Amino acid sequence: MNNIIENATRQRKSLTLPTRNLVRFDVTHRGPSLTVLGERKTTQRIWKLKDVERMLVQLEKKQEAKDIHAQSNRLQLEIKDGKAFGRILSRDNVSERMPFTKTGLNSLFKNTKKGMSLNTIDKHWSTNERGDNIVSALYAHLVMDSESPLMIRTVNRGNERVIRSVHPAGHHGCYQPYSHLDLVKNFIDGAEEYAEATVLSCILNDDGIRVKLAAPDHVDGLVVHQSINKIEAHNPVNVFQLRNSETGEGSLGLSGGIWTLICTNGMTSYQGEFNKRTPHRGKPERLASWFSGATEDMLTKNYGVLQRYEEALDTYVDDLFAFTKYTFEQAAKNGRHKLPTSIVDEVIDTGLRHATTPQNHSVAQVSQAIALIAQQHDFAGEALLEEIALDTLNRGLGLAHEGRVVVPAKA
Repeated sequence: MNNIIENATRQRKSLTLPTRNLVRFDVTHRGPSLTVLGERKTTQRIWKLKDVERMLVQLEKKQEAKDIHAQSNRLQLEIKDGKAFGRILSRDNVSERMPFTKTGLNSLFKNTKKGMSLNTIDKHWSTNERGDNIVSALYAHLVMDSESPLMIRTVNRGNERVIRSVHPAGHHGCYQPYSHLDLVKNFIDGAEEYAEATVLSCILNDDGIRVKLAAPDHVDGLVVHQSINKIEAHNPVNVFQLRNSETGEGSLGLSGGIWTLICTNGMTSYQGEFNKRTPHRGKPERLASWFSGATEDMLTKNYGVLQRYEEALDTYVDDLFAFTKYTFEQAAKNGRHKLPTSIVDEVIDTGLRHATTPQNHSVAQVSQAIALIAQQHDFAGEALLEEIALDTLNRGLGLAHEGRVVVPAKA
């Protein structure tokens, strides 16, 4: 009886380790703000991109990232008291037991492609000791004869090594790592003028990084950096963004546009002007070559961004609602941009009328309304809507005739 009560009341662990917010730096209307692992730190210093590079060097030393290559049937899954662990079998031993992050276990199940999913197992199968054993045995059965090569990405997290992601390996189209440190170093190598660029925000979690920089100006051939100690509301800033994921949760990308603090409560508006991204696929040389070319393309486009936005502010739209629907319809021709009508309605009902959106019947009003709604969605949804906002601005200026946009009649 005591054993039954003990088993019934035992506190089960979470199946995976949570995704942590490692570092967040922001320049706000009050000045710089820094949070490390959820703890607010005192800082009065504005970061430069070189500071981000130094921070990533320190992080790499602490994490001691290690990629392990093994066949699928050598990665053993064990669930104990509701918590998932991985072990890697070799000829003469078994590795230490390593817990999975949520991304790690999710990517493992995606590679089995045989019906196992993190959500189903967490909520319906692995709910007691018997369920734990069934899931462990089922996974072993599914990969028993699989010799497909895997890349198992691990890092030190506190006092233990953890599995943060699992990827197919062994062919040209497979996952190719590209570290956050590579991202920043290669960007500085290709654009030395950005080494001292002011960092407006740097968000780093266990899955990815996004760095927003105040883009420098060129005056008479000289690089002039924007001197920003705090953000002024309603003062647009020309920005350049870098983003990357080391776990396959996002693409390698660069983007830029106009960023504005709307309210002192922290609400901002982002008006995308250009965007490039590529998946982590192929040989290392392909990623390095793509990033080098994309950097030059993006820097070329970055100059004159504020003037382009001002042009969009002055371009009149006859029918805002019709133009908003039209631009979403055109964007949907790219299957990745096909979004539910509820989002279009949200842009029309809320975005276009919002106090932070310019109320002047302009192309910029529609584009900024989409960018505003983007901030209310998850990472992937935000990126898609930012791309559509950029597409809207370009499409509106392309349709304009003598400063006026008339929506084309349907055929």
